[in-house]
Amino acid sequence: MVLQKLLRVPPFILCFVVSTNHSMANFVYQKDKFQGKNFLSPTSSEHPYLTVVDSSEDKDGSYLVFEKGENPKLLVGTLLDVYREKQRMSVLVGSAKIISQTRGRYVAKVKVDGTDNSKRMIPDYPNIMVGDRAIPRRKEIDRTIFISPTKVIPYNRVFADPYAFPNTFELTLNGKKAIEKAIQPFLSPKLPLLIVEAHTDADGDKDTNQIESYKRAITIRQHLIDELEFDPDRVIAIGMGEIEPIDEPYLPGAKDKARRIVFKAKAKRN
Repeated sequence: MVLQKLLRVPPFILCFVVSTNHSMANFVYQKDKFQGKNFLSPTSSEHPYLTVVDSSEDKDGSYLVFEKGENPKLLVGTLLDVYREKQRMSVLVGSAKIISQTRGRYVAKVKVDGTDNSKRMIPDYPNIMVGDRAIPRRKEIDRTIFISPTKVIPYNRVFADPYAFPNTFELTLNGKKAIEKAIQPFLSPKLPLLIVEAHTDADGDKDTNQIESYKRAITIRQHLIDELEFDPDRVIAIGMGEIEPIDEPYLPGAKDKARRIVFKAKAKRN
């Protein structure tokens, strides 16, 4: 039985931590002015974190073992959101449901393994791993949901010609005007977090595309802060690289369409 296997976890576990070295990307993040803000982190003071100490799978799915730690007793059926620390942010990597508990540990069945955010922020290891942490999911009902539009600007309307100047991160005058027009729907204080995504086509090295797209997103974020007086805590930049290709990439003009800037917002509960 998978539960018997999981619950026979030895008291001492030797963990090997594997990390990737994206030095350029790390440098860009450190230069950014997040000031320790955890835009993607959970906000729970009711429960300390649970830590994943083991995992297993069988024909019915994947399972996790969590240390109870200082947590009060959680009921079977409790949903857990699992996070990983990445560059001063806690990134959601999946979710699991508690199915059993014994000897100071919980066993949970994986419900979601890998999220859109984890695939963007930690593309090499986006799924749940030993060492990740989780908190019980809060049950909340929103009275009102504000639906925010998504605005897309072609790259060549914002920056200089990417083929003539492939490494430029300077905004053109027309690009600044296009940005000012695009962000009008996001000025409301009810939309506290504006997300700036920069995308590339699939040409060239994948890691280089990821880094360059992030630098372009950072350039726009800084323009919003310096020139349009956005609160730094309201704007986050994400370099998408080539991980979200457009539909029908074989059509004429597809590469230009793939090189794009996307504005999104996280709605505030009322």
